[in-house]
Amino acid sequence: MTSSFYLGSGVINTLAVSTSEVTAPFMLPEMVQRLAGTLNYFLLYLAGPQRKVLKIDNPEQYNFRPKWLLVQICTIYLHMSAADRGGQFAAAIAADKRSYRPEMFAEASMILRQLGLMPELQIQLLEGLAAQVAQAAVQEEAEEEVLGDVPDDFLDPIQYTLMRDPVKLPSSGTVMDRATIMRHLLTDPRDPINRDRLTPEMLQPDVELKARIDAWLREQRGSSGGAAPMES
Repeated sequence: MTSSFYLGSGVINTLAVSTSEVTAPFMLPEMVQRLAGTLNYFLLYLAGPQRKVLKIDNPEQYNFRPKWLLVQICTIYLHMSAADRGGQFAAAIAADKRSYRPEMFAEASMILRQLGLMPELQIQLLEGLAAQVAQAAVQEEAEEEVLGDVPDDFLDPIQYTLMRDPVKLPSSGTVMDRATIMRHLLTDPRDPINRDRLTPEMLQPDVELKARIDAWLREQRGSSGGAAPMES
């Protein structure tokens, strides 16, 4: 855990600088969930229920500065939230089952306010984001209840979640959600099934499967009275 925070500090600092100027690449489906999950993971240990287990002797030895790190993480949340016109960043935060806890934003706001680490306006903006995320979590739960059991052939084989944009991998013939395989290709330019070379341009949209998924979604929502559609 200590090494994760030590190595992560440099990444967080880079993200804070980058998102102050450019946010569009981080809003892409293959990036937004990864970024949200990273921020949530750190915030969970800095201001969430897990912070009590994060006790480091001689933090200076590891360049561990929790106050600075908390401010940087919250700054990135605010940069992304300011650009989140469609709500995809808030939805990605809420969808992170590993780390997202509603109380961690309230704890972060309390710490920031008590220690005077950020201006009041920024803390209020963070609380506004927390409210958006909580609403997104409610909508996601309602959507899951409406959809019920998803047919197996509509599920991404890696994430085991409903595919929104299914694409075929030309070499192995595997069908995956575009966001899933694009995240994989960020670090490994090979088909995860047979290890053949693979680039984003080689992905083949599965138009027929996409039409079946969309029709199934309309049917499920219609039969339940129509829950608000989730972001595709």
